[in-house]
Amino acid sequence: MGILVEWDNQQQTIIRCTFKQHWTWNELFYTLDEVKRMSSEVNQRVDAILDFSSADLIPSGMIFSLNGHQQAKTLAKKASESRGRVVIAGASRFIRLVYETFRNLTPDISTGVYFTDDLAAARRYLEQQHVSEAQTAL
Repeated sequence: MGILVEWDNQQQTIIRCTFKQHWTWNELFYTLDEVKRMSSEVNQRVDAILDFSSADLIPSGMIFSLNGHQQAKTLAKKASESRGRVVIAGASRFIRLVYETFRNLTPDISTGVYFTDDLAAARRYLEQQHVSEAQTAL
């Protein structure tokens, strides 16, 4: 499997999806379904970290093709069902460029995605967001 899905913390508030060097669109769609399933098993909002540190590429033959555009639309629909934040860690410039291109071509893709340089920064960002929300709630 090209994408590993697991809880990132014991509180089960963050799911980490670790992308290996080679992954497929079908594996990504399966991963989104798995994230949705795991999220539905707990009673709090669940954020997701998509760790691309080991994945330099996206599946070949999908960039800027009609099929790639359809895949992006399917991805956007599945991602919009998410209840939490999405942080993309360690993405190459190329992956960021592809995301921005698909976001511009497919406005349904969430603009609430946040990019960080690495996994540690993603965890810090989500922790800061949780602290900020807790302070606002008081």
